[in-house]
Amino acid sequence: MKSVRLETIVRVVVVLLVLALIFTTHSRWVLTHFSNDAYLEDSGWLAYLFESADPLLRNPSGVNDLSFYAHHLSPHIFLVGAPLAKLFGLSGVEIFALHQGFFFGLFFLSFCLIVARSDIRRRDSVVAAASALLLGALSNALFQAAAYPHDEIALVAIASLAIAAWLAGYRWLFGVCLLWLPLIREDGGFYVAVVCLASVAVQYDRGREINASARLLAVLAIAGLAASAASFLIKAWFFPGFTAFANNFSGNSWDHVSASFVAERVWAMLRNLNILPVLLGCALLSAFDVRYLTGLILLSPVLLLHLLAVRPEHGYFTLYFALPWLLPCAIWLAVFVRRSRMSPTAFPEGVVILAAALVLAAPIQAAAGARGEFWFVAKLAFQRPVADVREMQGFLRWARKGLPFDVDGHGPNRKRLCVSQGVAALIPNEIRPDDVLTWDSDLRACHALLLMRGDMYYSTLGTRAKAAGFEPTNSKQNVELWLDVKAR
Repeated sequence: MKSVRLETIVRVVVVLLVLALIFTTHSRWVLTHFSNDAYLEDSGWLAYLFESADPLLRNPSGVNDLSFYAHHLSPHIFLVGAPLAKLFGLSGVEIFALHQGFFFGLFFLSFCLIVARSDIRRRDSVVAAASALLLGALSNALFQAAAYPHDEIALVAIASLAIAAWLAGYRWLFGVCLLWLPLIREDGGFYVAVVCLASVAVQYDRGREINASARLLAVLAIAGLAASAASFLIKAWFFPGFTAFANNFSGNSWDHVSASFVAERVWAMLRNLNILPVLLGCALLSAFDVRYLTGLILLSPVLLLHLLAVRPEHGYFTLYFALPWLLPCAIWLAVFVRRSRMSPTAFPEGVVILAAALVLAAPIQAAAGARGEFWFVAKLAFQRPVADVREMQGFLRWARKGLPFDVDGHGPNRKRLCVSQGVAALIPNEIRPDDVLTWDSDLRACHALLLMRGDMYYSTLGTRAKAAGFEPTNSKQNVELWLDVKAR
């Protein structure tokens, strides 16, 4: 009894230590991102919305004059950000950092909850625990998503937690997850259906009749799909102005889709180490139990939609678009634990799961020199300095107001204050879209510049600015004010 209790304590301590490390890594990454190389779309945009405490989520002037709901129906941003901004006075950057740390940690915690069974064989328990650590904390898809800070990690984290909660018997937590998923994004109801049907599949036993729990889950799945349909309608009716589906997926009536287009996308997918191990894992594991295909089958509509999308970021599953590929892995572990409880699992079964988890892990891909590995995120989160973002924002506002000309005017004679991407991310509601510089912007139209050191175009813009007669005249930490010395 004492040995079992000690083992439980050790497991809890290990989980808490890993959880603390995950939270620190991802929250600090966001802080270093805004200190060194932020950008307006989408990190600066989201940070502004988190801080705005505006239930209508009106976009900053640097983006457009629409509501964010025209892009995504996401009350989640207001519900998370408003209490932290109003009650605790946190800035949008600080809220965003807490959000990322919390939900990346929650994703790992959900995997731990899935495998937290004391009634399975020790060999299976070791495989499950090691796989949960690799998949829930170290998957390359997680660090790829972290590299481009976005709130979608909440979607897969809560979906995974919902599966874990149902299987562990925490019905109240399961209910909270189902209610929250549609609030994250308009397709959150689809993930409700995935969660519910996956739970049915994991608990299904041959020869047993469909019970009341399965019927309830089926009803909830239908309700989730209805919630998504309602969200899309609300977005279209009440928040027009941005054709998100056409811009991201359908393009001009799907006329971009051809045989060569599909072949190229499929070939890219088969070379993607965030995806190939999942596909091979599903194929090999299905030889032991067809339930291992559950996640891939249920998610196939959204995965196929992304594969055929006109926008390459979706079609190649870059940025955070690779995150849904981790949900089949969560379901693998749930099926594996369920099978281990019923009868001894085959040794190769555990080998496949553990091997797939290893290949999917960012540090393993980095050690192998794999193309597209994102382990650098974990390294840079601690290597890069964190600046005082509030102080930089204060300097930018001071510099903007202290200019000897009006930058808020209208018409062709307006004096333009041009800003780099990092600056735009810090003061998105004090600029206009055409004020934001790219590497090839015409600096002759600018009357002053605000640049961030470490920005993606800083070196190029700095060289071009000097050639155009600008020089840095004042700075605060990583942001600089450049003026036209000839004009002075």
